[in-house]
Order: sequence, then structure tokens, then C-alpha cells
Amino acid sequence: MGKRLCVGLLASLFAFLASASPKVAVLDVVAQKNIDPAAAAPITESIMEEVIATRAYVVLDRANVEQTLKEQEFDATMMVDDSHAAQAGQFLGADYIIAGKVLSLGESYFVVAKMIEVKTGIIVAEASEQGEGKPSALVGMARAVGKKLVAGARIGASQPAPGSGRIAPTPGQGRIKAGFVIPMSMSNEFHMIPMGIKRLQEKYKDWLDVDLAEKVDASSAAASFARLADTDGCGIIFAWDWGFADRTIEAAVKHPGIAFESASADLAHNREPNLGRTNFDDAWFNYLEGLVSGAVSRSGKVGFLSEDPKQGPWVLKNIDYFALGVRAANRKAEVLAAFLAPEHWNRRGEDGAATRELLAKGCDFIAGSTSREVWEALADSGLQGKRALGFQRDQSFKVKPGVIVSGPFDDASLLFEKPLLDYRNGAWKPGSYNPKDTALFGGGGEPFNPAFLAELRSKKLKTPDLGEVALLDLLERRRGQILSGEFEPFTGPIKDQRGKARLPDGVRADDEYIGTLDWIPDNVTGSPR
Repeated sequence: MGKRLCVGLLASLFAFLASASPKVAVLDVVAQKNIDPAAAAPITESIMEEVIATRAYVVLDRANVEQTLKEQEFDATMMVDDSHAAQAGQFLGADYIIAGKVLSLGESYFVVAKMIEVKTGIIVAEASEQGEGKPSALVGMARAVGKKLVAGARIGASQPAPGSGRIAPTPGQGRIKAGFVIPMSMSNEFHMIPMGIKRLQEKYKDWLDVDLAEKVDASSAAASFARLADTDGCGIIFAWDWGFADRTIEAAVKHPGIAFESASADLAHNREPNLGRTNFDDAWFNYLEGLVSGAVSRSGKVGFLSEDPKQGPWVLKNIDYFALGVRAANRKAEVLAAFLAPEHWNRRGEDGAATRELLAKGCDFIAGSTSREVWEALADSGLQGKRALGFQRDQSFKVKPGVIVSGPFDDASLLFEKPLLDYRNGAWKPGSYNPKDTALFGGGGEPFNPAFLAELRSKKLKTPDLGEVALLDLLERRRGQILSGEFEPFTGPIKDQRGKARLPDGVRADDEYIGTLDWIPDNVTGSPR
């Protein structure tokens, strides 16, 4: 009798613990069109196994999940959208939902996934893995993604962190101090980040104090966070922490009462409840760059300095948008692409050499992933009476007034503003803030170099929907249309470099398609190394 009672108590205890554990539904991953759809099942199962192994969650049966979603008419491709995934979780009775996708680019594969809290829609963990070789490697990548997700997720992520009283000030409580961690590459008075901080400080000078930690790298990041948090008393800290995201995570763990915003995408392996992510979503702006480049180029050859596509599909997204803009301005113009090696910014001379090579091929306009070396090469090119112009992203045209057409594109004050106001009003939550409307010519200052305004104003372009429009007016019209969804540059007919029709006439690509690009338009010369 005693043994039966003990067994019964244990069974009841296990049942209670199971019911108390959060329920997780792992949705079937969505495979890119050129990947065998049969790969989705083992990849999904591998992620599930890692979640089950933690014993911290009740993982819903995959077959039941699939049947329920089918009955509710949820399409698998909808699940990569956060709101649809959270809605699916409600139907399933899950506390968390895991949605993922599998992509390929050349010989590289990518497995990406995110864990969403159904109640709030907050992404509590994100993870990705990249690998090369055979598709069989995807299973191992999926296991690594699963481990990252469960290591990064915190149960009850929407709940305040211990000792988090400082995270939610009450409106009008007095002045607020915000800290900003700025790396070496951005510690320049003309860079969009310092310029945006200055605008933010001026706009909210009645209640905002700003504290900067500049020229920060991985070796000095910990000390910078400690000074801002412990010594200077910042309540919210923004970190432009590409290359030292681990230090941001460590600082968030050490200071649970401070709100942290990271610019890095590499937060999946440890997502703290007081750590959010904020960054730009401005790839579409390359289309407007392309419009100006195609309109101003006299040679019909426009150079584009691209990052290495192995960094992710966003690289091709940038060059494709640019090429479509050049074509819209001049159908005969050619984009000459130079694909830079990984971490080219750390090696003196590579950007300048690539620029000089493009100039030697006849390019008279340079855009893309540019640095000070590019502008030095343009200014010193000695083109014997000819001119070479370019866009500048990181410094104002005042740096090289003879060649730079526009200054910084992004108004970083708009990037920081929403999290800061939420913090002040007691509404701040960890999440992912990626606004599209921060991108504009001049980044909130002068939009174009006065030396070239007369030429820019004289340009007119013919469009299929608006007729003939002045270039500067067209830029504003297209910007508004793209942000509102009225206009999408990725509308057919579009062919790739091999002449293959990628988008038929009149067919418009959606965000999912654009986010998984693996091709380059046919008006681009040059391919990844």
C-alpha cells in the first residue's frame, strides 16, 4: 500500500511538473525553393530534440501540430512572420513557438530560427548557423541552432528581470541618462551614429542627458559598460556592438536593472530579459542610390563595392536593389560589382584598390560599402578632366567635398528614439526594433552636396506610372511609395545574370522572397569570388 501511494504521489508530481512547464510548438521549417523540401522534416526534428533534451519544456507532438494548423488553414510559409507564428501558437495552446527556415547561397547553407513568446509576440531567442558542403550538413547545423535557442531563451521572458525597477521609469520623473557605446569605426563626428545622437540630444534636451563611450572594441567594451552603468548611472544603454556582442550580454546579466539595446544580430545564445535589439532596415534605400547613380553617370558604368555574399542573403539584397535603381534611371547603364573580402575594413588598402580598379574600367560613380579609402581614391584618381563621383555613407560630403554627392543616409536619432521614449514612459520591453523609415538622403542634415545640386535638379526621368518626373521629386515619391507598400522595385520582368527569368512581367516579390535572394540582375557585371 505504501509503495502504491509513493508511486501515485510521484506520478502526480511528474504530471504537475509537466503541466507547469511551458509548452513549446516547433513548426516545420520552411525550405528555400532550391532546397529539397524533404530536408525540412529531419531539420525540424533535430531542433525539437535539442529542446526536449533540456527537460525545461513540454514539446507538442509534431504530427498534432501539423494537423491543427492544417485545420486552421495556416500555410507553412506564413510561419516565418512573427505575428502569424504567435497566432498559430494560440490555436495550439503553446506558450512558445519556434519557427525557422533553411536558405542556400552558392555553396553555403543557412539554418535560422527564432523562439517567440505567444502571449506577447516577443522574440525571446534567435539563432543561426552557416555551413558549406553537402545538404547532409544541415542536420548538424539544425542541432547547433536548437542548442543556441534553448540556451538563449529565458522562461517568462516578458516578466521583469530581478531588481529591474530602474527599467521602467514613470513619465515626468526627471532627467534620464542614456549611454551609447560606439566602436572605433564609428567614432567620427560626421558618422551617422554620432550625428544621430546629437540630434536626439538636442530634440529632448529638457529631460535627456547623453553619455558616450567612444572608440570601443572587444578589449575595452567591458570597462566601457561598467563606467556607463556603475559610475555614470545610465538607465538605458545603446551598444553598436558588432564584434563584441558577448560583452553586451555580460553587461546585461551583471546589470539586470538597466535596459540594454544591442545592434548585433548575434544575441541568440544568451537573450536576457533586459536586452533588446535595435538596428536599421534600409536595404531598400539602395534603390534610391541606384536612381541617382544611373541618372548622374555620364559613362553609363556605375561601380558598386559589395560585401562578401557569404555573410548572408542581405548582401545580394543590397546590390540587387541598387542595380534595379540604376536600370530605372538608365536602361543602358551597367553596374560593375567588386565583391570585397570578409573584414576588408581591417586591412588597409583593399577598399582603395577595388575603387581604382573600377575607375580603370570606366566607372564614374561609386556606391555601396564605402570607406574613407574609397573617397581618397576618387579624389586622387587624376582622371584627366573627367570626374568620378560617389555616395558616402559614413562621413559627410564635407570630408571630400569634390566627389561625395550625399552625406550619411540614416538618421540614427529615429533609430534610438522609439526605445528611448518607451523607456521613459515605462513601456520598454526587450524585442527587435528595425525601422525602415530612418533612411533618407543626408541622414537628417543637408541631403546633397551643394556643389552638385544644380546638376541633380536638372535631371528628369521617365517612369511608367508617373510620367516624366524631376529626379529629386522622384526620389521623394519613391521613398514614400516604398515605405507605404505602394511601390516595390522587385517587380517583373527581371532576369538574372544568366538570362533566367526570375520575376515574370507584373509579378511583385514579397518580403520573404527578397530576404532569401540568391541571384543578381542581368545589368550587373561581376560575381562573388
